[in-house]
Amino acid sequence: MIEGLKSIVVGKELKLICENRANFHHEMADAKLQDAAPKEPDADGAIETVVFPMQWNNRSAVWHEAKAEFFAFMAEHIIESETYLLNEKDLENLGIIDEPGI
Repeated sequence: MIEGLKSIVVGKELKLICENRANFHHEMADAKLQDAAPKEPDADGAIETVVFPMQWNNRSAVWHEAKAEFFAFMAEHIIESETYLLNEKDLENLGIIDEPGI
């Protein structure tokens, strides 16, 4: 008997999900770093500098890169021939379902 709601996922599919999540977080980290990069002067020679968003984007990029590394590690260590039993929190972490309140 299985207690609670669980989802059965084949290892090959789970590995693909993890690889896709790693790629997503790499792309997000790159986008955040682009947003945090110093801006070029506009036509008037002014440079828009807002420190807080730049720092936020840097922190966000670091967070996304850490998530990318986590998912890449998981993808490398999933046994494709196995079946995995996932709970709601696992599905949230994999981005399959949204976290409550988001």
